Amino acid sequence: MSRRAARLTRAAAALAVALLAGCLGGAAPSEIELTRGTYRATPAYFTEVSLDGGQYLPLPSAMAGHADEMEPRTQNSMYLGWRGGSGKVPVRVSWVELLSGRAWVAETAVDMGALERSASGAARIGVIVGPNGLLLVASDPLPTEGGPRNLARTCGKRAPDNDRDLRAETGSEPKLARLFSYSYPPVPETTECPEPAR
Repeated sequence: MSRRAARLTRAAAALAVALLAGCLGGAAPSEIELTRGTYRATPAYFTEVSLDGGQYLPLPSAMAGHADEMEPRTQNSMYLGWRGGSGKVPVRVSWVELLSGRAWVAETAVDMGALERSASGAARIGVIVGPNGLLLVASDPLPTEGGPRNLARTCGKRAPDNDRDLRAETGSEPKLARLFSYSYPPVPETTECPEPAR
């Protein structure tokens, strides 16, 4: 093999490794691995998760997590085809706090080219909600030794017209009954987002 051919072979191998490792951050993904999470004190009833205006996940959906205590911070992976680009994409999440019944909506944007990639090339994006309307959009590496990686953080707005007493709906949704049977810690006195006026 000539020296030039050897250099080309090494370059091609390096490119393949970069693609598998997700190092080509600027390229648009063809698939997204979308997950959700909650802080332990604020289990949530998700009513909307949208990327670039497109609705994703089977919703509404209730869950309880521990994103503020341990990794992995998100659960319930769904793999979705992605036809968008690699630039900034709006993210909108709406949810109801199970324990308080308060509804929230939060909007932010993330750079799709900055998302962590799996070996298959899927871009990882996780939405995490916490006390008082906190929304984190994360792209944590796997394995988790690299630590959590937040791409966006915002405080949502109250949506009082969408407040719901979800305890009254446990008869129609068995998962709600199970989540309400668990014990949860109180919301800390100091939170990342301030307590709303109402």
